[in-house]
Amino acid sequence: MTDTDHMTDPTAPLADLIALIQTPAIRHLVQEHLLRAPAAFWSAPASTSGKSPPAYAAGEGGLVRHTRAVAHITRHLCEMMDATATDRDLALAAALCHDSHKVLRPGEYTNFLHPVIAADEMRYLATTLEHEQYTAYAHTIANAIANYLVTNKLYDESFVTDHLQFKQGTENIGNAFADAADPKNHV
Repeated sequence: MTDTDHMTDPTAPLADLIALIQTPAIRHLVQEHLLRAPAAFWSAPASTSGKSPPAYAAGEGGLVRHTRAVAHITRHLCEMMDATATDRDLALAAALCHDSHKVLRPGEYTNFLHPVIAADEMRYLATTLEHEQYTAYAHTIANAIANYLVTNKLYDESFVTDHLQFKQGTENIGNAFADAADPKNHV
């Protein structure tokens, strides 16, 4: 990959992993989701919160390298567990998109609601594609990403049920959370 490839297609650093997704609708959702990711996703280090990331994920582009590692681990786990092709594709999609909104702007610290934002963006994306299959896949991927919050006890099950349930025509809550979390909006 050259610098020119990245300028014409920001998803180029993950293209080989996206290509492993066999289900066309799931692959398309991932490509579109990552095209809509903040530009900072492609250049941010894996950790901006002061935690020490592994050496491979430190520095510029570390978040993408971390995403690649998570995707490889996910793919291998799915193979070991004999997952169906669709389940493997859905798991790989969640792995590729899980940190897509971790850093919203260059130089900012980790947005700890990033799984909420990424999940909501995936749900919203499905509404723009106007096909039932996209909606079902997008909700499955979004739930896999958002359930990270419950598993790590950052939010309880009722938060996910009450606040992450996307309804047609509602405000994009990911943007609402991002705005609420932005210190500039609390001056």
